[in-house]
Amino acid sequence: PERRYSKVQDQVCEAGWLGRKAGLGWYVYENEKLTGPNPAVTPLIVAEAARHGISRRELADKAVLQTLMLALINEAANILDEGIARSASDIDLVLVHGYGFPRFRGGPLHYADQLGIQRVREGLEILNKGDSVIWRISPLLLKLADTNGSFGDGRRSS
Repeated sequence: PERRYSKVQDQVCEAGWLGRKAGLGWYVYENEKLTGPNPAVTPLIVAEAARHGISRRELADKAVLQTLMLALINEAANILDEGIARSASDIDLVLVHGYGFPRFRGGPLHYADQLGIQRVREGLEILNKGDSVIWRISPLLLKLADTNGSFGDGRRSS
């Protein structure tokens, strides 16, 4: 209930912009090939942002990538903390070999260790200030940051 709901996806469907076969959706398609973003969606997004009091801003590609990486690391830490996975290396293996996570990064939790858990925590804390519901920091990540631990040291939440 405390999460912000965006009506944009509903409006896109109500307009009949159902994607590739309809020729329109979030993107424009010609002969079922994507040609670019659907310009008619932008005013819907702008209106919804205004309705929620969100100040829109440009983000560099690097900032978008960093935000997505922090989200992935945080969720992977939750999966480990909740016992859904047995180890950080199990999660990393699945993400690298099953989902195409960049091999050179070694998986999201290995990458978190490379960045430094404190740095990951600081990045998540900044995002948490903007929305504490969506950006709730994993308890395991907080514990590792408080104890100078890492995902690679084999520890899990108990």
